[in-house]
Amino acid sequence: MNFSGRIADFSLPDILRILIQSQKQGYLVVRCLDQESRVYVNKGALQHAESEGLKGEQAVYNMLNFDPTAEFEFVQATDVPTQTIHSDLDTLIQNGISYLETWRKIFKRYPRFTLNTQVQIAPGLPQETLTGDEMAVLALLPPDTQEPLHFLLERTKMEPLQLVETLLLLEQKHYVVVLAEKHMELRQFFLETANTLLQEFDSISGLKLKQEMAERLEKLIQENNWKIEMQNGRIVDDKMHSSSLQEQTELYSSCLNHLITMISPIYGKTFLQQVMNKVEQRLPGSVQHWVRELKLEL
Repeated sequence: MNFSGRIADFSLPDILRILIQSQKQGYLVVRCLDQESRVYVNKGALQHAESEGLKGEQAVYNMLNFDPTAEFEFVQATDVPTQTIHSDLDTLIQNGISYLETWRKIFKRYPRFTLNTQVQIAPGLPQETLTGDEMAVLALLPPDTQEPLHFLLERTKMEPLQLVETLLLLEQKHYVVVLAEKHMELRQFFLETANTLLQEFDSISGLKLKQEMAERLEKLIQENNWKIEMQNGRIVDDKMHSSSLQEQTELYSSCLNHLITMISPIYGKTFLQQVMNKVEQRLPGSVQHWVRELKLEL
């Protein structure tokens, strides 16, 4: 059976449920933002997963947050890795939702800290009195090694926000160095912002206004050669991301600002701010960086 498609058509839980119920053996490949993740199944049971440096159940949690444009394909295989997933699918999905919510809370309170954040013990630790929490966190950090924040969260009994607050205190005292604070991937920001604008507009607009907007958007896509693929009023793919970063920035800026210019006179700045608040809640990284870079007229 050739089982492939997009996350926009089948959610990851639905895909995994189909593989489990059909007693498949092999692995599901999910390609998102030039990254390849895998979930292995063994005769109807979840076996192992790998995604962006994460393994096991945490890898599946990470994949739950993938963009709808991500593509998937099932590959039959007889050999599968050692089991690292021990929860049934329903429990795994429930835990995954909780995991993602934890990261959203961390980022909302401390925008510097994301899944990509790494921490390292600072050279030449000063001789000062440490609190119990500070000693516990330092004990988790191997010397001369950069440790991803999500690894620390997995190995400590501290609450996530307490761990981050302790890391900030250690950084202020020059005990640790916070590394690899990466900005959100530009294409992810573009797709989420554009689609949220379109969805929120669609949810409160009448049929005539929706038709007018669809016609204007189709005309803009053709006139500007944006190479955007639309399905059911949603952008499911674009070819602009194959350009250089500078060209991407210019193209995405033009597209989003055209959308904003069309919608703003109808529903105003308050509507746009509500849209951006929803985008910020859904994405794991800082939106303000790309708002500035794309010079969005909000």
